[in-house]
Amino acid sequence: MLSFLSDMKKADYKLKQGATDQGIFDNAGKENSSANSFAGTVNEKRNAEDERLKGNEFMRSKEYQEAVDCYTKSLNYHEEASTFSNRAMAYLRLKAYP
Repeated sequence: MLSFLSDMKKADYKLKQGATDQGIFDNAGKENSSANSFAGTVNEKRNAEDERLKGNEFMRSKEYQEAVDCYTKSLNYHEEASTFSNRAMAYLRLKAYP
């Protein structure tokens, strides 16, 4: 969680620097591809974290299939070892061994 927050802080800083130094758009009015790519990566990580946290809430409420679904969505956005292990635990609770 701390590494995620650190990544987000760095991402916000880079986005702010890009907006003041060269702007998000280049002179032709087209989006700057490096800034756009970086922003896409940040959004994917945020979406992954949101889905992982939803999965954690489902685990607490013992709704294991919903947790598996959320962890799978999270992994589709961004793969992390902790999310894989969370999903594995939800499968174990369901006694489903894929």
